[in-house]
Amino acid sequence: MAGGDLSTRATVESADEIGTLATTFNEMTGRLETTVGELNVTNEAQAQYIEQVKLVTDAAEALETDEFNGETLDGVGSRDDALGVLALTFQRMAREVKARETTLKAQVRELRIEIDEHRQSEKVAEITDTEYFRSLRGRAGRLRGIVRSDAADPDSQEPDSERP
Repeated sequence: MAGGDLSTRATVESADEIGTLATTFNEMTGRLETTVGELNVTNEAQAQYIEQVKLVTDAAEALETDEFNGETLDGVGSRDDALGVLALTFQRMAREVKARETTLKAQVRELRIEIDEHRQSEKVAEITDTEYFRSLRGRAGRLRGIVRSDAADPDSQEPDSERP
């Protein structure tokens, strides 16, 4: 037993104090072996739990960098404890965040288009609301009127050689 082998038992050869001591030693070694076995099982369960907690924290980091894959938490989500509930909740929330982000990006694109259209309208208004543009529009209208009247009355048109 000195080397850590808890399966070793003392040989009980008599019913005197030495025999009683050997029996007690064997009972103590048996309980110790059971306790160490239970501790090993508990340690393994804790190690798995810690690994799965790390998967959840890694998923949180991946979500921040837009590299999150919800399937990475499927194993953790199958647990029937608080960590499983946390993983399932995190997966659901991550999907909702992604959907909201997609919607917001689409809305931003629409707003940019609306802003661009509004700016364009403002620039057109800046140009068309000037006195110079109104004057040009008036002259263009008069010229169109002259062209229309000339086209309507072919006799009024002079040959090019007669025009000054």
